[in-house]
Amino acid sequence: MNYPIYPKCGIFYFEIRINKGTNGLIGIGFCTKTIDTNSMPGWDNESWGYHNDGNFYYDSGKSNPYGPSFTKDDTIGCCLNFKRKTVFYTKNSVNLGIAFRDLEEVIYPCIGLQSQNSSVEVIFSRKKFKYTAITDDDIVNELLRKKWLEALDLPNDEAINQQQYNLLDSIFEPNNVHLLEYQGKINFILGRYEDALLYLTNLLKIEPANAFALSYRGKTYQMMEKYKESLVNLYSLLKIENNDICALKIRNEIKEVIRERKLKLEERDLRVLGLRIQLEEMLMEQEGLAELSGAHLKEIWERKKQEEIDEVQKKIQSLENDLKEKIKSFLEVGQQEQSIPKVPKQKEYNSEELNLEKLIQLLPEREYIQQDLDILKSLHSHLLMLKDDLELIKSGHKKPREDDLLKILKFPEFLDLNRLEQEL
Repeated sequence: MNYPIYPKCGIFYFEIRINKGTNGLIGIGFCTKTIDTNSMPGWDNESWGYHNDGNFYYDSGKSNPYGPSFTKDDTIGCCLNFKRKTVFYTKNSVNLGIAFRDLEEVIYPCIGLQSQNSSVEVIFSRKKFKYTAITDDDIVNELLRKKWLEALDLPNDEAINQQQYNLLDSIFEPNNVHLLEYQGKINFILGRYEDALLYLTNLLKIEPANAFALSYRGKTYQMMEKYKESLVNLYSLLKIENNDICALKIRNEIKEVIRERKLKLEERDLRVLGLRIQLEEMLMEQEGLAELSGAHLKEIWERKKQEEIDEVQKKIQSLENDLKEKIKSFLEVGQQEQSIPKVPKQKEYNSEELNLEKLIQLLPEREYIQQDLDILKSLHSHLLMLKDDLELIKSGHKKPREDDLLKILKFPEFLDLNRLEQEL
């Protein structure tokens, strides 16, 4: 595209309708002026794009799984929200969630095709958009339809808030159904999801079976990745309008997201199980055990924990002794140069009560003293850090260091000792 999108436009949305092309690559996104126009969106370091394989591409070809794949007869939308600095895509009127954040500069709409005999129709007219949330199609009140178009072009949140206050003060009552619908919708499309939920929930208090509110609450929770809450609203909507196409599509999309997450968790659990078995075998070999029970693991854990505690306590004792000697040395130098008052020899110096800043002020400005003082500050900082570590180790909130063979003992979430003992 040859015409730039400026951040001051607020929100910019466009769609492509895929007319031909089932093989090869199709991408839709955005770019700067300096990109290589022969590459796909996201294959250049100044372009970003959602491809028909379901991945979002960026930074010269890096990619993340994002949404479903798409092909012939699908309609894909791209929404650039400069107010929130975010980008989301839609597929056949279903919002797929945030794909990109930190939208900043002047950019251009970007479409890429590497598919034989492929063709797409690019749509910039709001009247033709398949994603109705960006249009005024579901706004009943004529005045609010006009305000909708104005709101999308307002420069910032303050201007949008002022528009809503003006509507409330001069035209509508606070609990007017049409106004609450408008406020819920405008805040949803602007990415102000908490505000959208506030207005939509108030609307449902007035009309519990309001299909508009249930639909947009379902969409809002979906964008916030609160899928359980989204499904509750969508199922309530389908009880009222059992053929609501958008609700059915979103419900199916959420189910697919949940299914994929479950598969990833199962895959992770299998990897962890394999690691656990491998490390258990290493432990058995290292400890000379014929079998490994939960009791054995607890014994190894406690032994390693105590070894770590003993090691830290030795370091603390050594550091405290070193600190005391350094402090005495500082005081003797200061007394010789009459820069600080004499201190009784029998006074003990508690490292925790040591005020280093005060000591710095009292000591004479001598280079050799400053060098030693830097060492003292480092020792003191290390000492306090070790003491904190010791308390964490004793309380079980910090795991002691072990040999590589015992790494599994560092991660209690990988190994439930009680459960393992019951299993073995």
